[in-house]
Amino acid sequence: MKVSSIKGLSVDHVDEDQGRASVSDLILDVDERRVLALQLSWSSTPTQYAVSVDDVQSVGSDGVSLNPLATILPLPDLPQYLSKPSVNRMLGERAVSEDGTVLGDLSDIDVDTGTWTIRSYSVVRDLARAFENGPEEIPADRVATGAESLMVKSG
Repeated sequence: MKVSSIKGLSVDHVDEDQGRASVSDLILDVDERRVLALQLSWSSTPTQYAVSVDDVQSVGSDGVSLNPLATILPLPDLPQYLSKPSVNRMLGERAVSEDGTVLGDLSDIDVDTGTWTIRSYSVVRDLARAFENGPEEIPADRVATGAESLMVKSG
């Protein structure tokens, strides 16, 4: 499932007193090629929250279902996630081949919501071509991330 389809989904099993939560971002471990947590937001508070993907029961087009005992904590209270990249921070990063050729910009990420592994990165070089043919899908095992770009190994 594309992360662009996950972001914005409503989340059940949350404190109804705060209103409805939605997925605002996904926190990644790019070295392990895995999603670690979903970042949640409520319209009633500016505080961002996070829940481990281990607490997610299912993800569908109608929303995200959490385990009944899921732990949802304010993101600032979870230092293990604060230093990790998020999808929102990575979108638009440049994808570059080992020889320095610019392949395009990151437009989306495909994840397996059963295992939360990253399957591929969607890269757009030319908007007209992407509109006609879709973005180029680069398998996750060919991608290493840098400070401000994705390094794509030949293969």
